[in-house]
Amino acid sequence: MSEYSERAENSTAADESDGARTGTAGVVAAVWCELFEVPRIDPHDDFFALGGHSMLAVRMASRLRTELGLRVPVRTILENPTVDGLSRLLAEAAESATDSAGD
Repeated sequence: MSEYSERAENSTAADESDGARTGTAGVVAAVWCELFEVPRIDPHDDFFALGGHSMLAVRMASRLRTELGLRVPVRTILENPTVDGLSRLLAEAAESATDSAGD
């Protein structure tokens, strides 16, 4: 199990009823927690409001690519600046990639 997968199992979000984020959302939340150096992230927290900038987006794209096995353009992070929005988009991309591989 990778460091981010472990963190994803343990990271929490303010509006999650079960307190734990799983799957893509959990990995995205864990990466955000690490890069922003916070113990907890709300799924609706804004990348820019938290102090995000282009160089941090580059680091985030690299970490997400490593953890999720998906190409994550920096522009995608900048255009989807919340954990919720970004994780939904990446989950859809992963599902599409899986569907395409099965064709």
